[in-house]
Amino acid sequence: MFYILKKYLFMKDTPRSLKVSALITTLGIAFATATLVIALSVAAGFESSYKRSILDFNAHIIMLKDGGEIRDYQNVAFELEQFEGVKSALPFVYRESMAVSKGIVKGVVIKGLDIERLSKTSNLKLEEIGSNAPPRERPNAIMLGRALAEKLHIKDPSAINLLTGKNRFEKVEVGGTFESGLYDYDSQFAFMPMFEVQKLFDMADEATGVEIKLGDPGDAKVMADLLEEEFPYPYSFTTWESMNKPIFEAVRLEKIMFAIIVGTLVLVGMFNIIGTLVLRIIYKVKDISTMSALGMRRSFIRVLFTFHGVVLGSVGSLLGVFIGGFLTWLIGSFKIIHIEPEIYFLSSLPVKLEFPVVGIIVAATVAVSFVVSLIASTGITRLNLIEGLRT
Repeated sequence: MFYILKKYLFMKDTPRSLKVSALITTLGIAFATATLVIALSVAAGFESSYKRSILDFNAHIIMLKDGGEIRDYQNVAFELEQFEGVKSALPFVYRESMAVSKGIVKGVVIKGLDIERLSKTSNLKLEEIGSNAPPRERPNAIMLGRALAEKLHIKDPSAINLLTGKNRFEKVEVGGTFESGLYDYDSQFAFMPMFEVQKLFDMADEATGVEIKLGDPGDAKVMADLLEEEFPYPYSFTTWESMNKPIFEAVRLEKIMFAIIVGTLVLVGMFNIIGTLVLRIIYKVKDISTMSALGMRRSFIRVLFTFHGVVLGSVGSLLGVFIGGFLTWLIGSFKIIHIEPEIYFLSSLPVKLEFPVVGIIVAATVAVSFVVSLIASTGITRLNLIEGLRT
């Protein structure tokens, strides 16, 4: 049986038309599969980049107090850090302001917190202005988002004028920049020591809330429920997942749409297998009829053509995965495709090759090629093969 399969698949007298048909079918499946791999890798890249940037910039859980600020925030933060799984609890304050530099005016959201602890518990990229070195400690300095610093034309150590709670501008030294990877954050936010923000905006010694970092971000929902039992109303706890639910739902919807639209192209490529098998049947009808007359079972003939179709589908699928994987690596490694950060919040197209997804694509492609080939070969075996001897 193996000898016959080998002889059938690799026969030397195969006409050029059959070879071209098989090549076109294989390449069609390959390019459709490669497109599907790239499309899903882009969607996964957006999801991964958004998630990483959001978790770097924000906490896993945010604690707020309904109707006001948290007065005893230091004790509250200490109590929160005693819970198993809590990595850190940082009190913070938020204030909106305006920054002026070199005649340029920009709105800014100032986040006051312990910057030294932030640098130890966060993966944010903190840099000195004009260099890649970590920023020097300056008690009253402000850390600007990199995109915000670029908008204000700040390239060297300098100062900006900041609108304070006294409705007047005060000069504040720029201590460095941070980069979260998400343009929306990097173009609007700035960090300052919490006590400096309280002083500039005439605030009492109170916190807007407490940012809670966990050892595992996936435990945020369970931990939030636990903390709500320990800290009842007026305190409330919001997880990073619920705060950013619309973003991740939109990305998941894109992945589904990519899979449906590009998956249809793969399916169309698979049906080309039927045309290739029909051409081969027309060419080999006399040989098939002869083998049938000599006693070869129709089930074996069905296996023969089904196997041929599966080989075409498998080769096309694997070739497509290789092409798609290579292009995905190329896009991700060299950042060759740039996108508008104002629209997509990222400066370059993110990609992430997920091997379980690739495995599913290959398995699905092979399975569909098997079904299509089986349908075609079953139709073949229902023909009157003896008639082929008379042609």
